[in-house]
Amino acid sequence: METEAGSLYDGSCEVVAALDAIAGRWKLPILWRLAAGPVRYNELKRLVRGVTNTALTRALRELEADGLVERTEYPEVPPRVEYALSPAGRALEPSLEALVSWAGSRARGGVEVRRLAPDDDRTAPAPSTSDAGSRRTATSWRSR
Repeated sequence: METEAGSLYDGSCEVVAALDAIAGRWKLPILWRLAAGPVRYNELKRLVRGVTNTALTRALRELEADGLVERTEYPEVPPRVEYALSPAGRALEPSLEALVSWAGSRARGGVEVRRLAPDDDRTAPAPSTSDAGSRRTATSWRSR
């Protein structure tokens, strides 16, 4: 399939390259949390529940290599490192908002939404009429 942006099959499509930059189990939750502002590593690990140190480190390095996240080291003892969205990462914010809105509308429409991690209640299936106030939907996971 040929498009103006290139071929989906030979790797020249910009959309495929963009999706590759944000693909992965933990990248979107990390980007979402960083949209609120700079965060230190351990705080980010607490915010993105269920992520292991290895997975978080790998995702942050990949996001940094793709120019979506900036890592700032402060020359202090003990060392302090903060992660923040780069200008390119900030440009993704409207798309992240749209994705969360889309996921919320799917959940409200009765489409079951998978959880981000086994112990994560940020994206639960749409509530039935009997438990309408007891479950969180995808639109609420940023506020946690």
